[in-house]
Order: sequence, then C-alpha cells, then structure tokens
Amino acid sequence: MRIPRRWAAIFGLLGMRIWDALRSTYPAKGELWRRKLELLNAARNGIAHDDQTKLGVVRAAGWPLTLASARSWRAGLDGLVVGMDHVVKRHVQDTLKVSPW
Repeated sequence: MRIPRRWAAIFGLLGMRIWDALRSTYPAKGELWRRKLELLNAARNGIAHDDQTKLGVVRAAGWPLTLASARSWRAGLDGLVVGMDHVVKRHVQDTLKVSPW
C-alpha cells in the first residue's frame, strides 16, 4: 500500500511531514483518512489486476466492495483533500510568511 508513503515523500520535498501534520491538526480523522486511502488503493489495484488477495485484505478490513463503501471512500477523500489544503497552506504560510491562497 504505497500511496500514503509516496505522498509522504512528495510532501517531504516541501519540508513537510504530511501525515503527521494531518494527524496533529485532525486527531480524530487524520489516521482514518490515511487508512481509507490505503484501502482504496488496495481495492483499486485488486480490481484493476484481478488480485483476489488484495481484495481479500480490503474485505477483511471491513470494506466490502459495495456502493456504500465507495461513497464512504469518496467522503473520506473529500475530507482528506480539504484537510491537506489546510495544512499545506499553513506550512507554506509559516515558511514563506505570505498566504499562498
């Protein structure tokens, strides 16, 4: 499950620890967002590559491949994007001393 680690590396180029920033800013949601993203990526890869092992991991984590699961993932991603926007803005503002947006 690479996406959270890949994102960590990309934001690391900006001097950010994105998942730490999300968890500290959103203690009730940060880790949930990371986990949903991992499982969504595993589901996507499992479907795209017909990998029943990955799909089994997703199902075992409590995420059957249903419309309800897809809607929950979408809501989680919507929240994650808003959270990322907030912590990146704050990081850029603190670093450059100007508001980026």
